[in-house]
Amino acid sequence: MNYPISPKIMNNQSFSFEFTSKYKYRQRDEGLVISIDPTNTLLIISSKKYIRINQFKHGYLKQLQQIYKHLNTVCILNFSLKNLNLFLDQRMLKFLYDLTKLIGNSQYLQCLIKPSKSDELIIYATNHKNNGIRFHSYSTLSTWSFIQCLDLHSSMVLGLSINEEANKIISWGKDCLILIMECSDQSLWHVKYKISTQSWDLRICFINSSLFAFLPNENDPFKTALKNIHFYIFSELQIEG
Repeated sequence: MNYPISPKIMNNQSFSFEFTSKYKYRQRDEGLVISIDPTNTLLIISSKKYIRINQFKHGYLKQLQQIYKHLNTVCILNFSLKNLNLFLDQRMLKFLYDLTKLIGNSQYLQCLIKPSKSDELIIYATNHKNNGIRFHSYSTLSTWSFIQCLDLHSSMVLGLSINEEANKIISWGKDCLILIMECSDQSLWHVKYKISTQSWDLRICFINSSLFAFLPNENDPFKTALKNIHFYIFSELQIEG
């Protein structure tokens, strides 16, 4: 299936891929978030009732386990690089425990990401519109240290994505704004591009270092929603605002 790259960005270009029917998976409950481990062998899916663990094996998707332990909806899933059998390793769990105490009961983690090849950096945003996007790094003193906060969205941040090289981050929010951030030589992040959209988005992710895609929130049925995926190329983007 061919997907056109946004004509605003790159005319007469397209991005193509095909569906693999043997990996097709249907579940009755609404799927809230998915995550694939760094080795591309495990797929975890959350719903309002459970977390389902699946394995890519012999060319097919095989269910390994269902977990019914959480009391509330799970909206974030991440794998640890050093222990692929855990969604997060112990030091990350310690960070999340401390973070939960810090943000209090009136807020919750809206989104959280980490580099696929490192467990030394965590970027997150809460449901509070004034908290911005926060960056923490793991130091040689075995503690998590605050790096910086970028508060450029005028409303709640809904999602984050980081590329494989861990030098670019995308954010999107209910203000219908997509921000593309890059890391400087001083390990600080700054906004390089801004994209205004007609609606806030359901999903956003990197495909490679120069290409990302997002699915607008247009209330389309799933079978037609895939046709509305937008693709953007970094080299052709212009700063807005």
